[in-house]
Amino acid sequence: MTTEAQTPPRRSVLDAVALKPGGRLERIRRRLVGSADVPQRRGLTAYVLFIAVLVGYVLQQLASQASIFANGSMWAEMATNYYQRTLDTSWFDQLFATDAGYIPLPQRIIALVLSRIGVSTEVIPYAYTMAGLVLGGLLVAAICLPHFRPLIGNDFLRAAAAAAILLIADFETRTFINFTYFAIVFTIAVGALAIASPRRVPAWAWVLPLLMISKPAVITVLPFVLFAAILSGRRFRLIALVSSVAALVQLATLWRSLQSASLYQDNPDSSLFTKGLSALTNFLGWLATIVLGQNGNAPVAVQLVVGAVVLALVVLIVIVDRRPTSALVIGGLSAVLFGCALNATTYSLVFTSDLSMVTGVTDRRVFGVIEGLMVVVVALVATLSERRWHVIPAREGVRRWMAAAGVVVFLAWFVLAGWAHVARAASAPHLFGSSGVSEWQRDAGLLDAGVEVVCTPIDPFGWVAGRDCGNLDFANSREVPLVFVPGRTADEITLEAPVGATAGQVESLAIVVRPGSGDGTVSGTVTLVSADGSEIEMVGQADVPAEGGILQFDAPRGPATDVVEARISFDAPVSVAEHAGAGGQMVPAVLWMGR
Repeated sequence: MTTEAQTPPRRSVLDAVALKPGGRLERIRRRLVGSADVPQRRGLTAYVLFIAVLVGYVLQQLASQASIFANGSMWAEMATNYYQRTLDTSWFDQLFATDAGYIPLPQRIIALVLSRIGVSTEVIPYAYTMAGLVLGGLLVAAICLPHFRPLIGNDFLRAAAAAAILLIADFETRTFINFTYFAIVFTIAVGALAIASPRRVPAWAWVLPLLMISKPAVITVLPFVLFAAILSGRRFRLIALVSSVAALVQLATLWRSLQSASLYQDNPDSSLFTKGLSALTNFLGWLATIVLGQNGNAPVAVQLVVGAVVLALVVLIVIVDRRPTSALVIGGLSAVLFGCALNATTYSLVFTSDLSMVTGVTDRRVFGVIEGLMVVVVALVATLSERRWHVIPAREGVRRWMAAAGVVVFLAWFVLAGWAHVARAASAPHLFGSSGVSEWQRDAGLLDAGVEVVCTPIDPFGWVAGRDCGNLDFANSREVPLVFVPGRTADEITLEAPVGATAGQVESLAIVVRPGSGDGTVSGTVTLVSADGSEIEMVGQADVPAEGGILQFDAPRGPATDVVEARISFDAPVSVAEHAGAGGQMVPAVLWMGR
C-alpha cells in the first residue's frame, strides 16, 4: 500500500509573519497592549451616540454657517477645480487630475458621480456641501461605534472626543475640498484596533487605501498603519499593503509637482537639517500644549522643555501600563510627529523653529497634528479612568463613576487648554467677503445652457468661476474681510485698469456695494476706456441686501481689449466695499474678469 505525498498548503508572505499563539509577534503585541478581550457590552448606546454626534455636527454647521451653506454658493476650488474637471472628456482626468499638486480621489469620485447622475448646476453646490459635511462627520463620528470599545470602553468618552475634534476644525477643513483631513483620526482608530484586537477589524476598514489618495496629510499616518500591520492579522495586513501602494502613488504625484514648482510656501534655501529641526521643535511644541494650553505665550525654550517632559511621561505610561489605549497613544504621537515633518518640508517658509504655527492656530495644514494630539489626550484619560474595569465587574457603581469622571476630565482639559475658545471661534459667522459674494445661482442657467463665456464671482471674494473666464487681477483682489467706511457713499468712481486687464480681454466687471439705505435694487453702468480712446459700456442691476453684495456688469457687445480705465456710475449713491490691496493701501473691492 502506497501513501501519496501530501502537498503542503501554499503560504503567502503575509502568512510567514502571521501572528501565532505564543509567537514572537504575539508576545510583542501583548507586551504593548495587553489583552483587549474584555466582555463586549450589548445595547444601542454607542449607535445612538454615533447618530447624535453626526447629526448634531451637520445641523450645527448648517445653522452657524448659513451664509455659505444655505445660499447655494460655491467655495473656491469647488467650482474652479472639482466642478470644472467633471466637464473634461477624459475619465482619467476626471478622476486623477491634481489639485495643488496632489490627487484628491474621494472628492473626484463624488463629483463625477453627481455629474453622471445628472445633478443640475444649480443644485451642485448643495450636493458638494452636504457630501463634505456628512462624510467628514462620518469619519470622526465612526469612533463612537461599538467596534472601538476594545480601545476605549466608555462610549460617552469616545463621543466627547469625536464632538471635540469636529467642533475645533476651521471652516475650510469642513468643506467638500478638505473634508478628508478628518480621515486621520479614523485611520488612527482603525490601526489601533488592528493592534489591540486583530480579529475585530471591520470589513469597512478597506476604505483606508482610498483615503490615502486624498489629502497629503493623511499619508502622515501611514507609518503607524505599517506598524499596526506587523502586529495585526491577515485582513489588516492586506489593507496596509494596498494603502502603501496608494500612498506611493500620491507621493510620486507630490514629488512630480514639487519638481515643477506646483507647491508653494516652501523655502528653497532651507536645508534638510533645518527642516528636520523645525519638525522636531514643532512636535515638542504641540505636545507642550497638552499642559500649557492652546493660547499660551510661553517662550520657545519653555515649550520645548515642557514638550520633552510630556513626551517622556507619555512613553513611560505606554511602557508600564500595557493597555489597548497604548496603541492609540502611539498612533496619535505618530500623526503629530509626521504631520510636523510634512509641514516643515512643504511649508518651510511658515513652519519654522519659532513655533509660530503651534499656539493660537487651527489652520487646516496643522489639523492632522491637532487630531493626533486629541487622540493622545483622550487615550491618556481613558488609561486612567478605565483602568482594570474588567477585573471588578461586580462593582458597577465604581465603573459608572469612573466613566463619568473620564468624560469630565477630558471636557475640563478641553476648556482649560483653550480648545473651547477655538471651537467657539470656528463656529462664528463668516466675515463679509468670505461669503455673500457668490453669483453661482444667478449664472447656473447660463452654464447649463452652454453659453460660451460665463464670468461668475464665487466665495470667497477674489475667486472667479464660470466658463472660459478668470480673475484678471487675482493677486490684488483676494484679501478679506471687506469693509465699508461708515458714512462714505459715492455715485461715481474711476479706476485704473490693472495690468492683467489691459493685457487681456475684459468680459465682465463686478463691484461689492451696499445700498444707501436698507435692502434695495442697485443699478449702474461701467464705461471701459481703451488705450486708443474707444469706449465700451456695460450695464448691471442687482437686488443687494443691507449688509452688502455683488453688482456685476456684463458687456453686451463682446469683450473690451487694451483697457486702461473704468468709470463706474450708480443710479443712486452707494457704499463701496474696500479691502487691503498691494502695499497695504485700501482699494475698492472690484473684480476684473475675462480672458
